[in-house]
Amino acid sequence: MRTTHEYRCLLISPSDVANERLAVSEVVTGWNAQIGNKLGARVELVRWETHSTPDLGAPPQEVLNRQLLPDCDFAIALFWSRLGTPTANYLSGSDEEIRLLIKAGVRVLVYFSQAPIPQGRLDTEQYSKLRTLREDLEAGGLVGYFEDIANLREQVQLHMTSAVTELLAGTIETKGGPQTRQVLTAANPPDLRVSATVAFIGYDAAQVLSIEVENHSPIAVFLASVMVELEDGRNLFPKSDSVTGELNSKRRLEPGDRFDFHLSPSDVLAVLEDPSLMRRAAVRDVIARMYYSDEESFRHQVDLLFGL
Repeated sequence: MRTTHEYRCLLISPSDVANERLAVSEVVTGWNAQIGNKLGARVELVRWETHSTPDLGAPPQEVLNRQLLPDCDFAIALFWSRLGTPTANYLSGSDEEIRLLIKAGVRVLVYFSQAPIPQGRLDTEQYSKLRTLREDLEAGGLVGYFEDIANLREQVQLHMTSAVTELLAGTIETKGGPQTRQVLTAANPPDLRVSATVAFIGYDAAQVLSIEVENHSPIAVFLASVMVELEDGRNLFPKSDSVTGELNSKRRLEPGDRFDFHLSPSDVLAVLEDPSLMRRAAVRDVIARMYYSDEESFRHQVDLLFGL
């Protein structure tokens, strides 16, 4: 008789990512039928909509914590423009759930949407709190980013397969295990170094911002795109290299290799009125790991290029 291992995955998010929550639910359903069936595993997606029951005996978040968090083997958290309603001791209910799970040694896969936020729905206070959470999680582990729902689906399927495979192998202690921070799948990330400098190109010595990416790790790294992170948390995605015309797309970077990606002042100003908003250069690989340049050095190069 075949044995199927069942795992519970808590879906965490504020209210502004309803479509993304639905997409994750559909991914889990498809994953169970295809990948999970072959692995001998099944994931139950735990959501407040389906797994909570009315209870007036305690504050809402306390009730949800008691009903939803126990027995979860891993979790998926989604964010876009909001963090959610504050609780007694945390920035929001989503923040509280993530902290409690991490404290319990449960793996949390956190994803931030990079889709533009319409001006009419941007809550500055909410977005500021969300950025605080994101920066804290980035400092403690590895978070994911997605451009649209299709990209989110791809990442969730890939990372969920990795998480369940490790659970099957018994390599991750959950529920009462060591109190370590685990965010996304990030065992020994590659040593990829990102920097930026003002370069002079061509016979007329035109100035450009050269973003330099070097692979100092012993393995090849598959890169997805080069970008510039802005002060408000958004990202500037150049369509192509300003000098070579090469598209800003996937590439393989072998050990010891490097490449330069160029941004001209005119190309930057065509999409960004205030270049002082440019915070740091960033590179994302195909499994959504992020690599950043030094912020202070990057700002200095931007000041030189634009005469700020």
